[in-house]
Amino acid sequence: MKLRTLFTAIAAMACVGSAVPACADTSVLYEYPSDTDDPINFRMTVEVNDAGDARIHLTGRGSYLLIKGDTVYTVTQGIDGPYAESFADLDAALKARGEVAGISFQMFDEIGGSALVEDGPVTIGAWKGQGYSVEGYSLGSAESSDLVISPDPILAPIGQAIRKSFGSRYGIARTISLTELPITIAFYGTEVAEVFAKGTPTKLGYLELATISKDPIAAERFALPERVLSRTEIERYLKPFEGAPAFTSDE
Repeated sequence: MKLRTLFTAIAAMACVGSAVPACADTSVLYEYPSDTDDPINFRMTVEVNDAGDARIHLTGRGSYLLIKGDTVYTVTQGIDGPYAESFADLDAALKARGEVAGISFQMFDEIGGSALVEDGPVTIGAWKGQGYSVEGYSLGSAESSDLVISPDPILAPIGQAIRKSFGSRYGIARTISLTELPITIAFYGTEVAEVFAKGTPTKLGYLELATISKDPIAAERFALPERVLSRTEIERYLKPFEGAPAFTSDE
């Protein structure tokens, strides 16, 4: 723990006054904390290069988020190789349909978002931060926080990448669902966005920040696959199959 703290301090000092916004390459590992000898294999990695491109991946998933500039993509392992789709095109296709999974967006709007309440100071590993819980679900203790935000400057590139993944109306729902945060915050208000703007999450649902690395990251980690779906292709695959004819009526 002392070595991690020392590394964090040295790296933070190296970033001060730097003209490079991302302060070179940065990788972090979020893990499900466990005190047993057989820990749960639930981990998330976030990698950011010195250009600000990022890659967010959850263990065992056949897809990951890729951020190029201000554009967020989902990259999925397809039968014929990986393909990408932008959040912007996906959002537009979903909005054109007016519903997702049979639930209208009007209903989502009526449900509204959830607010966050402060739990108090929380330290995750070497990083001090502020704990938050979804309003109405708080247990009143910092240890039970759903979200912890740290202002530590060494983590800033990671926080920026996570905020970019929340850039679209429904992008946050995809990102949040990876980390098992209460999905109610997916349809968030401005106050929740303001909380994320305060720093970098060191706790996201069950995941806690465990390790940071400043090792160089291979450029190909941030490369888009050859196939990037158009909005038309996305609309085509989102189109549902018809239901059973026996229960289908034009009346």
